[in-house]
Formats: sequence, C-alpha cells, structure tokens
Amino acid sequence: MAEVDSSIDGTSKERTAPSRAGAHQRPLNISLEQADGSEMTQHTYLYAFTWARCTSLEIGPGIDTRFEVEFVRQGQLAAVASRVGLDRFDAERFEAKTAGDARWLERVAMRHDQVVREVVRHMPVMPLRLGTLFHNRSALLWRMSRCEAKVAAFLHDRGDRQEWAVKVFMDTSKATPNASCQVPPPPQVCCMQREIHEIKTILASHADHCRVHFLPNNSNGRRGKIVYDAAYLLSRSALDCWSAAVQHLQKTKRFKGLLLKVAGPSPPYHFCSMRNESALRQQDTVDSE
Repeated sequence: MAEVDSSIDGTSKERTAPSRAGAHQRPLNISLEQADGSEMTQHTYLYAFTWARCTSLEIGPGIDTRFEVEFVRQGQLAAVASRVGLDRFDAERFEAKTAGDARWLERVAMRHDQVVREVVRHMPVMPLRLGTLFHNRSALLWRMSRCEAKVAAFLHDRGDRQEWAVKVFMDTSKATPNASCQVPPPPQVCCMQREIHEIKTILASHADHCRVHFLPNNSNGRRGKIVYDAAYLLSRSALDCWSAAVQHLQKTKRFKGLLLKVAGPSPPYHFCSMRNESALRQQDTVDSE
C-alpha cells in the first residue's frame, strides 16, 4: 500500500494510493499534452530528501521510465523526485489486487529503492517509503518549505547512518525434541524472552537507535517461527563493533535454539518519523487545490 509520511509537520499535500478500506479521492485534472495530441495526467513522485548541493548527480530514469529523476531545490534541501504519468501509473495498483499489479508493484519498489541507494552513495538522505505522490511541483515545494528545518535536522543526525535488519528464528534443529509440540512450555518461553532481551540489549549498545517490529509473548515460540524482528541504525564507525557482536551472538545463541539473520546496509527507511520515534505513519488524503 502506498504511504505518506505526514509526521514531519502534521500536514500533507501528497496524494497516496487509497487504503484497503477505500478512501474517496477527487479525480485530478493536472494534464500535459503528449506527442500524439492526447492528454496525460501527471504527478510528481518523491523518493527522498537530501542536501541541495547534491543536484549535480545524474540518476537516470525514475519509476516511470519516460521521465528522469531530478532534484527539486528549496532552500538548503533538494527533493529527489520524478514525474509520473497516470496513464501508466495508477495509484490503485499499489493495492496489488491482481498478479499483474503485484508484478508491477515489485518493479516500482525495486526502482524506488535503486534511486534512493544511488543518492545514498554520495550524500545523506531522508528516504521516503513507496508511493509518495504530489499533485505537482508547486505542492512539493510548499511541503518542503514547511518541513525544511526538521528534514535538515534528520540529515544532520541520521542521514549518513546505515540501517541493518535483524531477525531471530526458533532453530528447528535445536528446538524441543517432540515434533508435535507447537508451543514450548512456559519455562522455555520465558527463557527465550530472556535470550531475546539480551540480543536486543547487546546490539542496541553499539547502535544509535533500535526499532523493534516484533517481540515474542507467551503465545509465540513455534519452531521455525520468527521471534524477533528489529531494525538498527548505525554510524559507519560503529559497524565493525556491531558486526563483531552479531557474529558472537550467532554462535552462542545457536546452541540455545535461536538463529540470527542479518540484512543490510539499507537507507534508514524505518527511522524517518520526525514527530515521535514510535509514531505510526499516517495516511492522509487531500483534494487538489
């Protein structure tokens, strides 16, 4: 589902894909004439924010391959953006209700991430999640003027950090011998929770921030089931120590029936909430002005 991070200043000028409940949205009337004389409705798609001095980069085509990725400057910031034609880019396809839409969404998500990662190679970024659309460039510039200070603070504090994902699974080869037992007895669950807490504490001690997506409770713990899912934000200088801690935990916890898997680095997608670290991303639907 397309999302809008409206937590920067509590307002939004973006248009997003409708929620699964079905949000009413006014049809837009922004149009451009194509070469064949027909009209093509367009939006501006946003990938990330970065510093304005990054505007010399050439990224190539965006998620709509007819349009190049560009840098839209506003003060000290630049928005990494590209135009999208709604003749090919229908917001409702983010629902992925059909196999064709799912394949389309996979391609869009891949290109979105490629664009963000290319900018990360050169400059700090504040990445936006998939599907942030503005009615036009003026709406984007308006939003940038409203959130410039907070985005700049993010770029200073976190824009050059790396995100690493950590998942912990119950290891079937070390789990309870009784194959028919789906849920460990209470003592084993409590032991697992202590082990998970230790993993979280050790890895967090080497990271700037930790965002936990999932922790076990007394109803979880099935063999082969994920029991911990978190993202860690790291400075490059802390990466070696953090990686050494991961390798140590992978060896020691394997003998206690836990399997650690790590993926990264990624842009700091899960650390972009400017209002509150634990705030949920909001979805706003606005009419065009």
